Amino acid sequence: MDLRRITVGLIVLGTLFLLAACGESGLSDQQSTTPTPSPTVASVAAETPTGQTGVPTPDGSSQPTATPHPVTIEPTQPSDAPVATLQREVASVGQADSDVLWNFNGTEWAPNGTAPSCSEPLGLQTPVDMSIVTGALWPGQQRGAYVAHGGFRFDDNVDNQAIVRAPLGSHLVQASQYLSGGTPQYLLFFSVPCGFFYRFDHVLEVPPDMAEALKDVPLGGEGDSRTIFINPPLWVDKGDIVGTAVGISASNIFVDFGLYDVRQSNNVTPDPAWADLFAEDKEFGHYGVCFFDYLPGTDGDTMRSLPTGKEGPTSDFCE
Repeated sequence: MDLRRITVGLIVLGTLFLLAACGESGLSDQQSTTPTPSPTVASVAAETPTGQTGVPTPDGSSQPTATPHPVTIEPTQPSDAPVATLQREVASVGQADSDVLWNFNGTEWAPNGTAPSCSEPLGLQTPVDMSIVTGALWPGQQRGAYVAHGGFRFDDNVDNQAIVRAPLGSHLVQASQYLSGGTPQYLLFFSVPCGFFYRFDHVLEVPPDMAEALKDVPLGGEGDSRTIFINPPLWVDKGDIVGTAVGISASNIFVDFGLYDVRQSNNVTPDPAWADLFAEDKEFGHYGVCFFDYLPGTDGDTMRSLPTGKEGPTSDFCE
């Protein structure tokens, strides 16, 4: 009886030992299926800043740059789009219809579209440096032929260098190149969108952009100043340089300047004697104005006080 109890006890103990050994083996297998982080991956993750990527630099190395976040970008015109000219035209004149050009039909002037209103005052910029002007040519007088334009003299200049600027935002629409005393001269006409014209004559040299626009203007003979149309017209802002040298020789330095209100004839035209005598100059003579009255500040008074030619300070336009 005791022997049987001992045998049974030994069997039970053996079974318990066997079960314990199997349980430990199962636990070890279960723990080994849980992955551990790779040391290599953990190291790379720590060195790369969040939200950055590497881009090549000129020397072939890599430097971190911020990863772009989605943003809304307003559409823009391509870099080669002709924006500058359009913006210049609108901005410099300050009017929406700055592409308007005025044309003469042989009888009267008319715009090719709805012309903007002119500012009051007009806002003219003196086209030359008044500190070097020594004499005034008065508009609206007979100097050989009848002329509606005047001008500025620079008798103290040692050479023909004198800057001429656009007095208003405008289009260069007509020009000629001709000889005067054997010297090539430019005659330039500009159309102001609101209804004025102005001209410069005896311009000796022009800046590169003007030269490009004038490259197809033929050189006429002595005194042959017939103009051609500039196509396309060249826009110039108020204050832009349109001439860098003026005059015929180093001893005759001047530039002609005429201003014309082409919206209506001037107050001289109703005089029948005047109209008949100077009918040849219908295009501009009947529309000339006293540009002294449009110069800013005291420049107009200064022009009236300066020495003038043999014709004296007389004018059909200036009081």
